Amino acid sequence: MAGYFVVLSGKGGVGKTSVSALLALHLAQKGHRVGIIDADLCHPNVPDLFGAAEKKVSQSSDGWCPVEVECGSAVVKLMSSGFLAEKGVSIVLRGPKKRQLLSQFLFGTKWGDVDFVVIDTPPGTTDEQLAVRDLLKNESRVKTVVVTTSQGVSVADNRRLLSFYGKESVSGIVENMSGCVCPGCGYTENVFSRKGGEHLALELGIPFLGALPLCPDFVSECQDAALCRSPARSTLYKEFAKIAEKLLED
Repeated sequence: MAGYFVVLSGKGGVGKTSVSALLALHLAQKGHRVGIIDADLCHPNVPDLFGAAEKKVSQSSDGWCPVEVECGSAVVKLMSSGFLAEKGVSIVLRGPKKRQLLSQFLFGTKWGDVDFVVIDTPPGTTDEQLAVRDLLKNESRVKTVVVTTSQGVSVADNRRLLSFYGKESVSGIVENMSGCVCPGCGYTENVFSRKGGEHLALELGIPFLGALPLCPDFVSECQDAALCRSPARSTLYKEFAKIAEKLLED
């Protein structure tokens, strides 16, 4: 039975998809068989991040076959609505259709013997998040990760998310873009307010998993899919590995 990691945020633009990708890549590099579901059905970005935007899913007698991408020495399986439409074409779905498609991604896809499935969700409390939570309610191995920046607006939106989602169901908080790393000297400048995610975790009694800086080199790696080609060489890979290992502890 696969374990699930659901990545959430109450605020958009906090790097949730990047965190989802880093988590999937770390698990794969550790020798686990990994899939990732892009649950942001109307604005899918996972295919681009993995350099797979031109690929399409195929159909078999056992269901859809996910797109497989070589990531260093490992393979990650992807499912996204981005594989079902022409590139650049808007995808518009109502609530019941979203649930139906996510159910197909989860249980109607030929995942094989994957150990973990990472689910990248859209920001806020959307139909997609509600559907994922309901579809996984009978699964015993589900961990939820909340991503925030340290800015007050992001912290406030994630506090609202947690009041709805229930802090007891959250495995931990990741603070992303925690300072900006100078590509020349390596100095980290705190351009935003400091430790907002850590303070939110302390306030709500949720484990704080760690902080990731905003790094120009990492942004470039995501844009040209270098992140998935050589994940272990990524600027943030070692930093994120510490966070991922905390999630795997129990």
